[in-house]
Amino acid sequence: MSTRKSLRQFPLGTQTGRLTSRRNMYVRLATTFFLASTSRTEPSGWPCSGHGSCIPLSRQRERSAATNASELLDRAVHDLLWYTCIPANTQRRGNMVLNWNETASRRPRHFDGYGANPPEFRWPGNARVAVNFAINFEEGTERSPLLGDGQRDSRTWVKSALPPEARDLMQEGEYEYGTRAGIWRLLRLFNQYRAPFSVFVSSEALSVVPETAKQFAEMDCDFVSHGTRSISRVDLTPEQEREDLRKCINDVRTLTGKPVLGAFPRPPITTESRRIMAEEGLLYDSATTNDDLPYFYPVEGRPMLVLPYAVDTNDARFWGGQSGPGFTGSTDFFDYLKDSFDTLYEESESTGRMMSVGLHARIMRPGRAASIRRFLEYLREKDDVFIAKRSDIARAFAERFAPEDTWNWPLATDS
Repeated sequence: MSTRKSLRQFPLGTQTGRLTSRRNMYVRLATTFFLASTSRTEPSGWPCSGHGSCIPLSRQRERSAATNASELLDRAVHDLLWYTCIPANTQRRGNMVLNWNETASRRPRHFDGYGANPPEFRWPGNARVAVNFAINFEEGTERSPLLGDGQRDSRTWVKSALPPEARDLMQEGEYEYGTRAGIWRLLRLFNQYRAPFSVFVSSEALSVVPETAKQFAEMDCDFVSHGTRSISRVDLTPEQEREDLRKCINDVRTLTGKPVLGAFPRPPITTESRRIMAEEGLLYDSATTNDDLPYFYPVEGRPMLVLPYAVDTNDARFWGGQSGPGFTGSTDFFDYLKDSFDTLYEESESTGRMMSVGLHARIMRPGRAASIRRFLEYLREKDDVFIAKRSDIARAFAERFAPEDTWNWPLATDS
């Protein structure tokens, strides 16, 4: 039996050395847990923000609800000091005997996926890999004092010494590049190669330069809701989230005449988001990056189609940061796209695969766009590639595999 002492045996005031350092780490984690717990969603019950290898607090002990923020923070610190990250396959924790087999089936997440048995199929045209190019069109909808926001959007590689509430014309110029030059470069490119694509649209961007809406209406593209503005709103209620989705759908139909069949809401994505999409008539959700194939996920007892997105095969990596190590040149991006495609192609001998390429109008400077041209040329060499809009991929997969009672399938427009 292990002789290692539990943290419970060390009063807070006497922890030193490694234990004090560990406590500091736990306090930082507790702050994160506190912020998550005071958002509009209910706490998940997982001490470490929902990773799958700890025992929910609700099953560790009984306790009454916290009555205020101070008490909630105190409990978060206590939980993370005394009940932190208990591995679910640990045999014993104090007087508790833990059994992975008893807890795994009750976790509210799906880790299994297709596993060793993905569905055997090919895409239309006997294609092995479906490739979707997704242009994120958001320019003019970012945070700005001109729009009444308390601070400007600073998600550019141009840094500023100005206070957050002040306008910075250099930073604004990075977004303006998207509507002045970047989007037109991409549209010419996809038109030249006759490649269909999808637009992840923040719908108010369609009114910033109305000519873009006219071009989208005429081209072989579809739309995915990306909200009305390019803003992460952590304080939205489910009702506000629903209204935002409805407005995006209506804006797109009014300005382009095209429907919206799927959504990729601005993160964070809540447990309510997918239900709202289903209830508002959408066929699929793309607000996840957890697979290389579409799949169906239970929403209110009915299956809903999910088309995973990707942040690795994405030009946002020219910015680095949260999307991973940064690309520095067009060769970096092309090589990564090619290697990703080649791997999926090798895996697709008996089962189809799907690849998403995320693009942003403001990021597509000339040298970066060269990588997309090279990749389109590379795909031309393959006979069994399905370059498609997201709605076409969704339809093709649903026609083959949609269970009975799938949300919003068949599509009313297809019947």
